Amino acid sequence: MVPDPAYNIWAHTRETLFDLYARRARNELQEMTCHKQAAELLAPHLEPGMSVLDAGCGSGYLFWSFHGRGPGLEYYGIDYTPDFIELGRENIPARLLHPERLQVGAIEDVDGRFDAVVCINTLQCLPSFHMGLERLAQAASRALVLRAPLADRTRVRFETDDYLDEGYRGPDGLRSYFNIWHMGEVMDFLDGLGFEVRHVVDEWTGDAPEISAGKTFPWKFLFALRRNGG
Repeated sequence: MVPDPAYNIWAHTRETLFDLYARRARNELQEMTCHKQAAELLAPHLEPGMSVLDAGCGSGYLFWSFHGRGPGLEYYGIDYTPDFIELGRENIPARLLHPERLQVGAIEDVDGRFDAVVCINTLQCLPSFHMGLERLAQAASRALVLRAPLADRTRVRFETDDYLDEGYRGPDGLRSYFNIWHMGEVMDFLDGLGFEVRHVVDEWTGDAPEISAGKTFPWKFLFALRRNGG
């Protein structure tokens, strides 16, 4: 799937996100709680030299949550927004993370195998979770960590975003998905793909709904381990 900036809301967040993502890529800001939680969930299940794919990586700043917190892992990131990938390549030191480990691409196009896959705050952007989550599950030989808006029913939201750049917001602005998925369906889907799945309380929200960019998100963590051990 070739990224088209004309319909990609993230390409039109220069006023709100680009500086933030650059500073995070330079490790200038406090570690995000959800990134800390993801790294700590994976730590007991991985060994030095194993690989982790960050699906929907933004500028790749989840790298810092693994760097210096054992085990030493091989981090890879993929994101649909080319400008975010460039921010990561320009701001994360190449001596620590080779720029080619950050790649442009859609979750639905994920290929290859990794010991673990992490997907933070991204699944809501898909029109349906099934294809993207299947690709991530196929790529994860050991473990998958998912943070997504999950509730007791699915709610499809195709809406404008008032936090976009001038010219792209407002009632006639660019629309995108901000979906909420049925948690039981997502867990059953991963179970059917060969994973033992458990819900983990989100440390940042305590599983309470959070308002972000003017929209309510019931963030939840799911931690999935492959039954055959990879």
